[in-house]
Amino acid sequence: MYPDNWKIEEETDQSVTLESPDGAFLAIVQVTEEITPGDLLQQAKDAMLQEYEMIEEEIEPQQLAGSSFVAEVMRFVYLDLIIVARLMVIPYSGGLYLAHIQGVEQEIDNLTPVFNAMLTSMCASIDQPQP
Repeated sequence: MYPDNWKIEEETDQSVTLESPDGAFLAIVQVTEEITPGDLLQQAKDAMLQEYEMIEEEIEPQQLAGSSFVAEVMRFVYLDLIIVARLMVIPYSGGLYLAHIQGVEQEIDNLTPVFNAMLTSMCASIDQPQP
């Protein structure tokens, strides 16, 4: 589920990208290949580091739909704007999802409850593995 004023920017069988009216986005990719959550997160981080220079990184715990996850938060400057990217790996019974949230820092701060609601809705609808 996502807000009515957001649009689907791209959609395939394994991915969807939703964009806010102001340009922030949430991209979710389904990964069915054998890979650990840590390795998937590292691959996503490496891709970001190849694309952008001078990235600050920090780990941030997340709670969604009663499950705990670790998010990698990255900040960098692009066109004189501070951009925030949040990468999170969400396990499910058939593999992993990689969630990538990105946008201008102020917009991300304002939209965090909306992103969390969308991800909580997704987590509640997937079959998550039991610990």
